Amino acid sequence: MNRLLNRPIGLVLAAGAVIFGSLLWRHLLSESLGPTAAVTSTEHTSEADHPAATENTDAAAVDTETKDAPIDAMIDADSTSPSAAAGIQQPQRSIIAQAISYSQILDRAAGRTDAEAAYDRAYAASLCGEATLADLRARRDTEPRSVSRQQQAAFFERFCDRPAESGSELQRALDLHADSDSAMANQLDALLLTDSKHAIDLAMQLLLESESPDAIRTVQRFLHLNRNVSINLGEAIEGIPSGVDATRARGLALEMLACHLSGACGANSAEAWRRCGGLGLCAPGISMPLIWNASYSKIELEHAQRMFNGLLALRRR
Repeated sequence: MNRLLNRPIGLVLAAGAVIFGSLLWRHLLSESLGPTAAVTSTEHTSEADHPAATENTDAAAVDTETKDAPIDAMIDADSTSPSAAAGIQQPQRSIIAQAISYSQILDRAAGRTDAEAAYDRAYAASLCGEATLADLRARRDTEPRSVSRQQQAAFFERFCDRPAESGSELQRALDLHADSDSAMANQLDALLLTDSKHAIDLAMQLLLESESPDAIRTVQRFLHLNRNVSINLGEAIEGIPSGVDATRARGLALEMLACHLSGACGANSAEAWRRCGGLGLCAPGISMPLIWNASYSKIELEHAQRMFNGLLALRRR
């Protein structure tokens, strides 16, 4: 995005001092923001897709009514996707999209000097850091009867095929992009304390103009943690259906947008494998749409999809 609200000089300077640890914290926090309140299943049991399913001792299979909800197109920025149909310009693909290993991500990053590549490198390092891998192994060992945890740990043992970049190295890369959308989004909480109107206006403009998946996710978390912040994303479309938590649906709609922009949430994506463990959904072919389908009711999915489409229409203007 090449135009935002006039940015205070102090805010831009503060953005240049982003701490790598806080970036890791944001990605870890996203697990708590993920769909958990309406989980209808905790494990895939199809033997065709999951040979170890007969050993599964977790809960029942994905609810078939929500499993086929039409949201898979949300993560694909192609000619059939909602954004393409709305005339939204497609961003440069994330270096994480369809990556099969950490080495592949770093190979792709070698030719990129943009802000998104820097933030993607930080995200990838958070997936393959020693602390993260140790935690996955510990969860696998303490939940030996969970096929999902075993599959998750095995995936990242394969995916993380080389040591993660150091925090200092990544911080230097991030410092080169102190005026990026992601850096600005990282300052929303601090800005809210000093100039709430500017913070809200900046959050809205990021949602309407930014092509950065990381910035969209950061705004999503900002809104989740500051539920008193009022922002209009077209929630008034035909009203809010009974039984739908508008804040929860909005969070899903923004996650759909971030996935659409990055293209990094499809089958066997690192993000899906990161999120599936606690839900008991880890299995070959796992994707964010499968996680959404298993975690939200049909009416919540439909409302989030309407909000997503409404947001795309706003971004087109």
